[in-house]
Amino acid sequence: MTQEYPLTPRRKAPLVSILVVSHNGSSDVASLLWSISRQTYSNYEILIAENGSHDSYHCINLILQGIAASSSAFYVDNKGFAQANNYLAAHAKGEYILLINPDATLDEEALEVLVTNLERDKSSAAACPITYFHGRFVRIELTDLSERELLGIDIAKTLSKNYYKKFFVREGKSLNGGLITPSILTSKIVVDIPAEALSINSDIRIYPILSRGRPLKPGDLEVTIAGCDSTTSAKIYPTFASIQTCNNIQSSTFKIVNNAGSFLCNGNAGDRLYSHLECYSDIKTEHVDAFCGVCVLLRRTILISREVFNPVFFAYYEDSELSHWIRHRLKANIVFNPRAEVYHKHSESTVENSTLWNLLVQRSCLYFQILTEHARTEQTYEESLQYIYNKYDALLGESNRQIGQTLKQLDREFSEGNSSPRRPKRIGIFTAHMSSMGGGERHALGIAAYLCRHSDCEVYLISEIDFDLKRACSYFSIDGSRIKKLISPEFSSWETALFDIFINCSYGSMLIPQANANYYVVSFPSREMGSPPMLSGYEYLHNSIYTKSWAVRYWGPHKNCILYPVISINTGRADQVNHNKEKVILTIGRYNWEGHCKNQHLIVDSFRECKDKKAIDDEWKLVVIGSVNQSSQTSVSHYQYVVAQAIERQDITIIANADDNALRDTLSSASIYIHATGLGKDQWSEPHLHEHYGITIIEAMASGCLPIAYAIGGPAETIKQANLDIDSLVYNNKKELKRKIESCCSLLTKEIENRRNKVFSEMHERARKYLDTMNHANEMVLKHIVGKPNL
Repeated sequence: MTQEYPLTPRRKAPLVSILVVSHNGSSDVASLLWSISRQTYSNYEILIAENGSHDSYHCINLILQGIAASSSAFYVDNKGFAQANNYLAAHAKGEYILLINPDATLDEEALEVLVTNLERDKSSAAACPITYFHGRFVRIELTDLSERELLGIDIAKTLSKNYYKKFFVREGKSLNGGLITPSILTSKIVVDIPAEALSINSDIRIYPILSRGRPLKPGDLEVTIAGCDSTTSAKIYPTFASIQTCNNIQSSTFKIVNNAGSFLCNGNAGDRLYSHLECYSDIKTEHVDAFCGVCVLLRRTILISREVFNPVFFAYYEDSELSHWIRHRLKANIVFNPRAEVYHKHSESTVENSTLWNLLVQRSCLYFQILTEHARTEQTYEESLQYIYNKYDALLGESNRQIGQTLKQLDREFSEGNSSPRRPKRIGIFTAHMSSMGGGERHALGIAAYLCRHSDCEVYLISEIDFDLKRACSYFSIDGSRIKKLISPEFSSWETALFDIFINCSYGSMLIPQANANYYVVSFPSREMGSPPMLSGYEYLHNSIYTKSWAVRYWGPHKNCILYPVISINTGRADQVNHNKEKVILTIGRYNWEGHCKNQHLIVDSFRECKDKKAIDDEWKLVVIGSVNQSSQTSVSHYQYVVAQAIERQDITIIANADDNALRDTLSSASIYIHATGLGKDQWSEPHLHEHYGITIIEAMASGCLPIAYAIGGPAETIKQANLDIDSLVYNNKKELKRKIESCCSLLTKEIENRRNKVFSEMHERARKYLDTMNHANEMVLKHIVGKPNL
């Protein structure tokens, strides 16, 4: 269950989908699940794929029955680590995805640290931990005192009783066959071995090999445990040296770094700080080239653009290719945090340096170089592949023949371009505050619905704050059944690169785009929006001639066209216009003192003055409808002020947050619509406070209402383009507004009382013709947009 969690003050702990791909690894999975159950972060689900073993799959299912969190196990045919992760990701529900190897375990705070990192660092698409080798290690120092008769030590026999057999030669040389030879310069062997079974008064047995196979004798060797007291010494037996562990043995153990983030260089990848001893003062949180696939937390949003891993990778380098894609295609960061700790057994599925391991690594390295454009040019990649297969095919055991065939099938699919299915064109439409449900949000939703009509388009409506998509579509009477919702707090520039086409509908946004084609829907320009990076990154879609004129004034010439915000308006039929219009004057708009104020208070004041001086028929009423944002003091204050103006008046009705049906009914019965945005503001110093376009006045006309509009801005432009008598319907000040109210009421009183419909039908017909013209222009623009090629 989602719980409150102190990540950011505004949202709950996001769900994390933990994906685990096992290959005969049920015993490892048990340890991993135990570590997951101890996490301080608890909002997660677990999905495990068993890649090829029915027995292991059944064991994992049994283990999962004891897990309290949501969990699922899947059996998949073994087509590799990459394909299995892609399969699990398709079933994941989380906002974040944690990929972790089955032979790893998590420190109890690891998941919390990684999630917090990505919550706070929006520049990063991935967060990776520090990975240590499993367990702790102890350092054995062996000095040859036998006048160079010591050939080395048999490390395999030395570690024969250990479950974990990882070791690191610090001085000396490791040869094939498990022999570690002394350093030529110092005659010493220094090796770090697992301390998994050590306890006080236990012993470590070292198996040296001397020349001519002679037995050991006292004085041949000096063997100590580094960090223990000087009294520690080895007992020498003919075939081994036994060193008794000292009382402070645990303080002498240490962790060894497997990975502290990875580096990418000229088509190669490697682990940072590999085999270094733990040293927190030298390791800091920072952005790195790449992550290690042992464990990484990914933002779910990156899966909009691709599968988790390219399926051509059976195993190895799939993490490096994804890292390269994040850093170079998305231009996002990968953050490394050493406070998140993971412990890894390393190469538990495929034995390191085995024939299969070498084949997989060399093949995957070649594909990594191809996909990151670092492949050598002397020969084709097919020739390089064949060289690798010729080298290892004959050495593969019978049990691995099937894997070899799978690899060649993946090669064929890659060569034919079929490794990834043909995907739809991805379009992202960004409106930061969709929940405000204003005209700009309606325009964005209308664009999304139109583009969804194209079967090869996948359209995402992106907002920084969660909203109810179904409610928004119902509110605006828009079919949003194919629109996908994407919530991304503090939406970042790199996230635009997830889309083939990006359309920015957020007023005042300064987001630098990175998609293949980028458009900016301009409700009104600011000078900053015309900066060189913005002008070179976007083609601008102005919502009106008024908006475009100010953009040209601010920015000069730029790529642009006009996309009128009328896509979602349906005029219906002429005979649907109400023949029983009432003496109702209507105004619609958000209540708000600040910014784009709709000036409902001035409309109420003008209506009251007209009624009080008996300039209009006493039966005329005013209806004011608008949304109130309860979280905004300036919105609530404006609404309360307008309500106070109408107290004890039967001829004024103030409505907040009307539903769609009430709005449609009022539009249907109203005879006059008034728009007053910009009234009282200076058009030259405050052009942004005038109406940029004004969708609702078109809807009112389509419902048969006679429009009255302020002379500056989009509504006056609409009246002119609809070929209406602009002198009769447009005003410049409050005094003229009252005269327009009086003249329009006088005209329509006779129309209503005589049950005529001529004026109302004419308004509808003019609105229909206007919309036909505007939508034809819109269709040309949207066809141009949707015709852009995929990435």
